[in-house]
Amino acid sequence: MGLTASQGIFPILVVHQGRVVKDNLEILGVGVEALLSELRKKGISRLSEVKAAWFDEEGRLETDVMAEDNFKKRTGRHDGFFSKLGVSAESIKKEFGVDPYLFLDAVSLGLKDEEISNLLGYEVKKVKELRARLGDVGSEIGLYYKKDLPQ
Repeated sequence: MGLTASQGIFPILVVHQGRVVKDNLEILGVGVEALLSELRKKGISRLSEVKAAWFDEEGRLETDVMAEDNFKKRTGRHDGFFSKLGVSAESIKKEFGVDPYLFLDAVSLGLKDEEISNLLGYEVKKVKELRARLGDVGSEIGLYYKKDLPQ
């Protein structure tokens, strides 16, 4: 990512409990899109999988992810957002061929449709259709959209 240890700012936390630490990214001069891209290279498809991510003394991204069984418990109970819309995450995935949680992570960060398209590799048209299907959802959902919503 072009980070060097000579910058004297390492290690530095960039994700904590599934939330991006934007202030630290700004210190590094790293954008959210670049961070998400690096996480994807490590096989991480959702921020909610990440307990912590940081740049080490060498400027390399290191991660601590949720245990598989712990992650399944967390995501399995977070369909409240989708149930409020009368759909399931699985049906969205089948209908649009996209990971709905990854899409909503990008939306919650305030990314525009074109940025989401570039970041996730989905067609802009599909991103717009999915956003419309989910009630024109925007960044106001925040990264906490996965929490159960009050009835």
